[in-house]
Amino acid sequence: MGKGRVLALDVGKKRVGVAISDEQQVAVSPLCVLAYRGVAALVRRIKRIVEEQGVVAVVVGVPRRTDGKTANMEIFARRIIEALRKALPCPVEGFVEFYTTTMAQRLLGRRSQKGDTDMKAAQIILADYLRHLQIRSHQKE
Repeated sequence: MGKGRVLALDVGKKRVGVAISDEQQVAVSPLCVLAYRGVAALVRRIKRIVEEQGVVAVVVGVPRRTDGKTANMEIFARRIIEALRKALPCPVEGFVEFYTTTMAQRLLGRRSQKGDTDMKAAQIILADYLRHLQIRSHQKE
């Protein structure tokens, strides 16, 4: 993947946290929280963000259970990934994540708003994903 902004989503059945990288894919920032109102509405809103922000790739956090069983939220995230792949002009990737919401809550503290936690979780997913890409590119060299 070349340089350009990358968007990350922490999907939930009530809210979707959204984070974005800078053009060099070094810094990640919270962007917004979207109320979840169905797959079609989410896809439309993400498509608009992709167009407005010049996004080159979208990463969706795929929650994985530590016992190896498939979680309902994993199935939910994969459904969203498939819908986004059909609608967006850029690559959409799932990225396995563990405990990002818990990490976000700990970083923000007990008094944080739920939307803040969703955005922070998306930031964690994006930072982990970009680090993963960097490691992968160094291994190829």
